[in-house]
Order: sequence, then C-alpha cells, then structure tokens
Amino acid sequence: MILLPFESKNQFFYLLYNEPDVFMEWVEKYGVPAEFKVGSTKHWLRKINQMEPNRNRRSAESFEAYNPPQAAVNNAKRGLRLREKWNRGGMSPAEARKAGIDSGVTRAKKISSGSVSKHDVRRMSAFNRHRKNYAPSKKKPDGGPTAGTIAWLLWGGTSGVDWAKKKSAAMNAEDYNREGTFKAEGGLLGDTELTKKEIKTIMWYPLVIGFLGGTLATVAGNILSALYLKRNHGLWADKE
Repeated sequence: MILLPFESKNQFFYLLYNEPDVFMEWVEKYGVPAEFKVGSTKHWLRKINQMEPNRNRRSAESFEAYNPPQAAVNNAKRGLRLREKWNRGGMSPAEARKAGIDSGVTRAKKISSGSVSKHDVRRMSAFNRHRKNYAPSKKKPDGGPTAGTIAWLLWGGTSGVDWAKKKSAAMNAEDYNREGTFKAEGGLLGDTELTKKEIKTIMWYPLVIGFLGGTLATVAGNILSALYLKRNHGLWADKE
C-alpha cells in the first residue's frame, strides 16, 4: 500500500478503527494535521504506545480465513461485472480512502476469491444497514440497476450479508468468552469493544438514573404542589 498523509477527519477515524496498523504508521510518519482538531501528534503517539500490545493479536486475526457461501461469491462477481458495465455502485479503493470508508470494489474482490478475513466478515455484517437500498426490480433511465443494488451485490448480496451477520455474532460470543469483551458494531457505539464491567455499567446506568429521576421528579412535584396550595389557598399561613 502506498502511504499518503491523512486527507480528512473521516479518513483519520476510519483508519483508527479499521486499519490500526496503517493508522499507527501514518501518525508516526506524517503526524496529525492540526486542522482536524482531534489532538496533537504527541497525544496520538502516546495513544499508539498504548495500542501497540494489541498489534500482534490484530495481525494474527487478519490471517484467519473464512469461506463465504457460493451464492455470496457469485453475487460479488456479478456486482463487479455490473459496476464495470454501468460505472456506478460502490467505491473504488482510491475513492473510499479519500472518503474514509470501506471500498465496495475491494470487498467484492475478496469475497470473489472465496476467502475473507475476520475484519471482512465484520464489515460485511455492518453493511446490513444498506439492505434497504437493494431494489433489483428498479431500473435507472439507462435500463441498468441502481447504484444501491450494485453496491449490495458487491458486498455479497443478501446471502453474503446474512452469513456475515451470523458469523459475526458467533465471533462476538467467542471474543466475549475468551477475553471478557464484546465488540459492538454500528449504531450509537460505532465499532467498540466493551468489557464485562462496561456492559454491566451501561445496563445499570438507565435503571439508576431512572430511579433517581423518578424520585427527584416526585420531590419536585410535591414542592410545586405545596407552593401552589400555599399561594392560592393560604395553607400554612400564620394564624392571627
């Protein structure tokens, strides 16, 4: 891979969470642009030192191979053919790198090979959020499929994403049992690893806050009621 300086804040965080080895190398070699306002280079170099112990584990995981179903392989190959023909759907590696997101073309080529990494499986699972864009019966004015349909096929189509969701769930359970962490993908948390303690914490927070909130609301309501009665009905007024 040809290394280039960070081009955008989106790219910066994409590399941080998805390509940590590349992220580390870029920070060490190029530094962090001040205009991103994400902290100084010195700050991120300290972060890198904290991330370093996990580098070997991530590298080992990248060599774990998973075999997607043949239907997913066929979908990816079809998506590549359609993209080449209609010139839409998914991003090229260069376009994706600049935007700081995953490349559908790169992912399709990996799926087409019949072997994907653990990271690929997780990203395929996360692509489920684009399921709504798959509309095979809908055609563009030129007679070709929509960009959303082509992109969906590039990521293995329905069979590929459904397979990845099940596989990713199994990976999460395995990681939780082995390391005491749970990897949350997408949604509010983004891609985040949670420890058992953190999971318990986020489960208790709503309960505790709800209880305190209800108690405070009751107290506040009683005070307001008392003030209303005192003001409008003269309760607790000094008797002459």
